[in-house]
Parts: sequence; C-alpha cells; structure tokens
Amino acid sequence: MATSLFPPALPHNEDAGGVVGKSSGRSVDLSSRISSHKQGFLVSARILVGLSIALVMISSATAIAKLVNVFDAKSVNTLLYASATILGVVAPAGLVAIYAFWLGRKAPPKDLPDPRRAQVVLGYAEQLRLATSKLATEDELSRIGAVYALGALARGSQQSERATVDALARFIRTRARPATPRLTRENISLDSDVQLALRILGSRDIAQIISTGVNIDLSGLDLRGADLSDLDFRGVSFRNSLLDQADLTRAQFDASDLSFCSMRASIAIDASFTNAILDHVDLSDSTLGGATLQSVWLNGSRLTRLLAPEIDLTAAIMPAVDLSYANLTDASLRSAFVSEAVLDYSNLEGVDFTGAILDGARINNAKLYNAKFAMVSIDSIVAQRNEGTPTEAPKALLSSVGKERTRK
Repeated sequence: MATSLFPPALPHNEDAGGVVGKSSGRSVDLSSRISSHKQGFLVSARILVGLSIALVMISSATAIAKLVNVFDAKSVNTLLYASATILGVVAPAGLVAIYAFWLGRKAPPKDLPDPRRAQVVLGYAEQLRLATSKLATEDELSRIGAVYALGALARGSQQSERATVDALARFIRTRARPATPRLTRENISLDSDVQLALRILGSRDIAQIISTGVNIDLSGLDLRGADLSDLDFRGVSFRNSLLDQADLTRAQFDASDLSFCSMRASIAIDASFTNAILDHVDLSDSTLGGATLQSVWLNGSRLTRLLAPEIDLTAAIMPAVDLSYANLTDASLRSAFVSEAVLDYSNLEGVDFTGAILDGARINNAKLYNAKFAMVSIDSIVAQRNEGTPTEAPKALLSSVGKERTRK
C-alpha cells in the first residue's frame, strides 16, 4: 500500500475547498487529560518541594537548638520524630489528596457530556458540510481542496469517517463519466479531481474504514487510464466499469466485484485478486506478471494475449475462459477448474496444472515444455500440434506433441 496522502495536521482553509481537518474528538480528549495530569503533577511537586524545604529548616533549627542547649534532649527528639513523620507519611497523603482534588476540579463529571468533545463533533459536522458543498462547484481547485478535506476528515474523526467515505465515493460516481459501450480508445484521460478522490479512497487509512463494513460502489464508471497502483480496494464493487489501460500495479482487489469490466491493456503486476469475481472480464493484452488470483471467478472471461508469467491461479474457477496466445510461463493452475477453456497458441512452459480439471478444453499449437499435468481430468480435451514434452501428462496430451516440434 502506498503511504498516507495526508499531512499530520491540515489547517483551516476556506479557499482550498472548505475546512481541512482538526484533531479528532478522541485526540482532543486525550490531550486534555494529559494536560490535566501534567498540571496536577506540577502543583503537587511544587507543594512537595515547599514542604521538604520547610521540614529541612525545622530539622536544622532543632539540631542547632540542641547544640546550644536551648531545648532539652527529650524535646529535641520529639521535634525530630514529628518532622520525620510529617515528611514520610502526612506529606505524601496530603499530596495525593491535593492531586485528586485538582483532577476533580479540571475534569467534567462523568454523567455530563464533555463540552469540549461536543464542540469537536460539531466542528466536524460543519467541516463535512462545507467540504461536500465545495464538491459541487465548477472550480477544479476548489473541488480538489474539498477532496483533500474529506480525506483528512475520514482519517481523523470516528464520528464522521463513514459519512466522509460515502461522500468521496458519491463524488467519484458523480464526476466520472458513465461506462458506455463502443467507447473509442482515443482521449483516454481521467479528471484530476476524480483521480485524486480514487487515490484517497484507496489509501491505507480509508481501507481500514472500508474493512469495517462500509460498502463502496464504483460500478458502471469510465475509469480508463486511472492510476490505482499500490491502493487497497478490497471488497469494492467495480462491476461493469471500464479500466482499460489502468495501472493496477500491486493494488489489492481481494473479494472485489469486477465482473463484466473491460480491463484491456491494463497493468496489474503483483496485484492481488484473491476471491474476487471477474466473470466475463476482458483482460486482453494486459500484464499480470506475479499477480495473485487464487480462488478467483473468471467464468467466460477473455484473456487473449495475456502476459502473466508466474501468475497464481490456484483453485481458480475459470470455465470457458479464452487464454489463446497468452504467456503463462511458470504459472500455477493447481486444482483450477478450466473446463472448455481455450489455450491455443499459448505459452504454458513450466505451468503447474496438478489436480486441474481440463475437461473439454482446447490446447492446440501450445508450448508445453516441463508443464505438469499430474492428476488432471482431461475428458473430451482437444489437443493437437503442441510443442514440448510435459511431465506426468496423460496420453492424450503426450500424443498431441509432434516429434518434429519437440525441443532438443
């Protein structure tokens, strides 16, 4: 994940899109308690120092009086004993009482609302209102400032975090173009304020809020060319959206719904789609090297010319998927369901198909060097004119390899 986009504290700024976050109610309450304890400690320490000096002076005067025989020995011993008792017992007990009185005087009663906390909550409500109102302006700089303000509010306020996350998602749905069919690939661009809102919504701070059960819907949007690298969109719905030529490098889409998305020519190196739904997705000409797609749903998806060496498709559900001309070198398809899939002209060198179901699949003119087919199911498979010798492969696959096409 990327580091946080927000500075530790953002000032009040009306011109840049509204009020930018202050400390949260929890932070203010904690700082006020620390301040009260600190002041009580300082008062107690000063009293302790004063008593100590007074007792030392009494002890010194008593000792001098003994030397000059002003008091008799019994009186002197009594004074010294009293001084020691005050210094060792009475003084600490008195200091504890003073300290408790100080804290009781500084803190509000528990059964009454803290006016400072109420003031903070009201402050966030006002900031949320101002920021959301700025999102509707025609001035792009004002909208960008408002997006930053919402991000700071979501990070800093428990009371308003869900409202601000919803406001960011609503802004993206409002400002982004709708995904319409037959869009051309020319002029692929995303408005700066929408791009910024996506970066904030997918940041680590916001992802923690979304993980608590906040549902984010970004479906049906034109997000072509978006930079979503290193962001966290786990559990977010992008159903029917356009993500062509998007940068998804190291992004997290675990348990997300990307079904019916167009993701042509996108880059998702080392991205994670574990348990995600990618049914009928178009990933043609995309790059997914090292990506994790364990237990993903890819029913009827198009992955032609996919460049995905070392991709992890363990236990993936991908019937009727089109992987023709794909490069899956050293990929893992262990226990994957790949029935009726098309793998013609694909590079399957070193691919591990152990335990996979390939019933009705087509594997023609593919490279099978060192591919592992142990314990696979290949009923009704169509395999011809392949190149290379797979390991632990059934007879139907071994017979599909032409002698003249076997690497020497």
